[in-house]
Amino acid sequence: MEILPVTAKTEPSGKRMNAAIDILRLVCVLLVVPRHCPYSHRVPIPPCGLVRNVELFFSTFPSLDILFLLSGFLFFVNLGPDANFCASWLAKLRRRVATLFMPYFAWTTALFVWNAIFHRFPEWMSPGDIVHVLRFYIEGGFGLWYLKTLMIAALAAPAYWLAFKALGRFSVPVGLAFCILRVSPVDRIFFNPWYFLGAALAFEGVDLNKAVRSLRRFLPAAFVAFLLFQTSRAANVSLPRCVGFVPYLLAASFFSACTGVDIWKFPRLRVMCEASMFLYVSHIFVAWPVGRLVPVFIPLKSGVAASAAFIVRTVLTIMADFALFLVLRKFAPKTLSVVTGGRGSASPGFSGPLTSPPTP
Repeated sequence: MEILPVTAKTEPSGKRMNAAIDILRLVCVLLVVPRHCPYSHRVPIPPCGLVRNVELFFSTFPSLDILFLLSGFLFFVNLGPDANFCASWLAKLRRRVATLFMPYFAWTTALFVWNAIFHRFPEWMSPGDIVHVLRFYIEGGFGLWYLKTLMIAALAAPAYWLAFKALGRFSVPVGLAFCILRVSPVDRIFFNPWYFLGAALAFEGVDLNKAVRSLRRFLPAAFVAFLLFQTSRAANVSLPRCVGFVPYLLAASFFSACTGVDIWKFPRLRVMCEASMFLYVSHIFVAWPVGRLVPVFIPLKSGVAASAAFIVRTVLTIMADFALFLVLRKFAPKTLSVVTGGRGSASPGFSGPLTSPPTP
């Protein structure tokens, strides 16, 4: 199988892009799950300090920053300065109706009902709560702001393209400055600096493979540095701001190491990559009942027990979510296709439809 370079200059129809994108996105999605499996708020002080430190260690990886960068890059592939922008943008926008807009409204509606009845709004029949629930639904609450931001960015692509044209070769440095300084000219729902940076890289025709090729050799060192960084951060050790690049260095090194992987030789990994979108949008549902079940078997009487419960809850949530994905994939593929934008049952990830290995 030919593994094509991840570059904004080529996206041949019907061929896979670099599998490293799918693998890195899967890892980032898995690292989002611990953020919604906390127990520190249910343990009395002082034991909650240990639990909070463990939770911080596992839940502070900048997964969404990397997901936004990849999403911006993939959307602006073939939207460079010499492209027929209007035709290409409208074609991409039509695809986003199925891959973003439909899943967003499907899951927001499901979360609206879930939170209103079972969790967030137990007295939703009162007029005040109904107004509150409807406001959250209209504003796209319930944790799906990532998809909402991608929808807005797809609609605002002409503004991005004009900005890149005006900035020229400074578009990437400007995007990098936004990310380093963690600033945004407007609310991050409407403008994410990491999405801007990814889009700028695609606009300039940057080949991600070549950009990070030399980092592969640093993967072990980057992993050790990341463990030290996360441990210090969880323990509230004051660190210079400049070391904040360590998680991103690890992600880039991991991406470089995965470049060239023939994902069709690893069927289980391929299926997990298929499940990425489903795992991201549905884990909120699964984490709640699992979170109620775990303390029955692991009482939250100490910091150590609560830390163990947090880890068990995270692992069980991922396993149960993946099992649900496999059930839907086998018995309700059309439903799975709607709620994942066609990703779950027709593609090995987010980077393009493919139902069988391409011929050499």
